[in-house]
Amino acid sequence: MRRRTTLAALAATAAFAAIPAQASAQQYEFRGTVAAVSGSTLMVQVVGGNHAGLKAIIGAPQPLTYTVGGRTKYTVWNGNRPHRGSLNDIGIGDRVWLRIDGRRNAPLANLLARPLRAVQDVSNKDLGDGRLFLFRGTCTGKDTTANKLTVTVTGGNWRALYAMLGQSVSQTFSYDDHTAFVSWSTGRPRKVDENNVPCGADGTPLALRIRAPKLTPLATLVATPAALVNVREPAADDENAPV
Repeated sequence: MRRRTTLAALAATAAFAAIPAQASAQQYEFRGTVAAVSGSTLMVQVVGGNHAGLKAIIGAPQPLTYTVGGRTKYTVWNGNRPHRGSLNDIGIGDRVWLRIDGRRNAPLANLLARPLRAVQDVSNKDLGDGRLFLFRGTCTGKDTTANKLTVTVTGGNWRALYAMLGQSVSQTFSYDDHTAFVSWSTGRPRKVDENNVPCGADGTPLALRIRAPKLTPLATLVATPAALVNVREPAADDENAPV
């Protein structure tokens, strides 16, 4: 009995020791303007990013040279519509968002040596008029006749959360023919039809972006057609990013 207990304890210890490698993964995001392009690198003047990315580049000289590789995924935005791209679509002066996956607190030199996981060219992305209200939650209902999505709100940027103060977490948002629906189920954004957005008891993760004047009340926001609805969008560390 004692031997079996010892073996079980060792197995549990080994399993626990294997967890940190996965738990230590970190997504680093950088936003900026392309200064130069080669067959294997992108030189970018960085002006923003998520917390992990900005922390990594403290004190680093600009512009920074990032590595690209065969597995780097390129997305080119036209308005609110994403399209599959390639390195040939990235030009000097383009605004880009970059993503690298690495270990937590990785040195910048290590990050720059890793091929970028994703490059998004947002030069022609339509950011819309007004302030960004970003709501994150799970879709529990859909009415394609009335163009409505019922969402249990679980997060968002500060404007959206301020509007939610004192309100029910279940809210019904609007969309119209100008709303772009984008799915991230393939690891990169791609266009989908609203009829293909799964909503129900399981609660599909959604991120809704609405543009409106500062301090717009929630009643007005839910009646305003969303500019962009992202399905299963990876949560960003920086919820205040202008996207």
